[in-house]
Amino acid sequence: VVRSMRDVAVTEVRSLGLAYGRRIFASSNHSPADGPGNAVDGDPSTVWTSGSVEPSWLVVDLGTVRRVSRARIAWGREFAREFSLQVSTDGQTWSEARTAANDRASPTEIRFAPVDARFVRLTGPKSPPDQSGERRGGPPTYSIREFQVFE
Repeated sequence: VVRSMRDVAVTEVRSLGLAYGRRIFASSNHSPADGPGNAVDGDPSTVWTSGSVEPSWLVVDLGTVRRVSRARIAWGREFAREFSLQVSTDGQTWSEARTAANDRASPTEIRFAPVDARFVRLTGPKSPPDQSGERRGGPPTYSIREFQVFE
C-alpha cells in the first residue's frame, strides 16, 4: 500500500485582486518568457522583467472603470527604489495616484485615496544619478512577480 499526502493551497480569486488575468501591456520585456502577463497570472513563480527601455512601465486594463485605492507589488530580483502609480479611465489621460519610495525587494503595499480607474500604470524612473549628479550605467531593469490592484 502506497500512501501519499500533498499540501494543497486554495486561493480565493478575490484575494488576487482586480488585475488578475486581465490584459496587461509593458514598455518592453527582457525575453518572451518574461512577458507582462506573468505579472497578473496569480503565480509568484513567474516574473515580468523589463528590457533596457526607460522609463519602464506596466499598464493593466481592469476591463471596466472600477473604484481602486490600493496596489501590491511582489518584486522579483530587480526592484525599483522609487516608482509611480498612475490611473486613467481612458488609457490616454493619466493622473498620479501615488509616488512611492522602496527599500526592499518584496512586497510593496501602496495605499492612496480611492479613485475611479480602468487602467493602472506602474512606472519605474530613469536611471538615478550617482553622487556627482551623473547618470549611472544604462537603464535600470525591473522584475515583478505579481502586480495586484484592489478596491
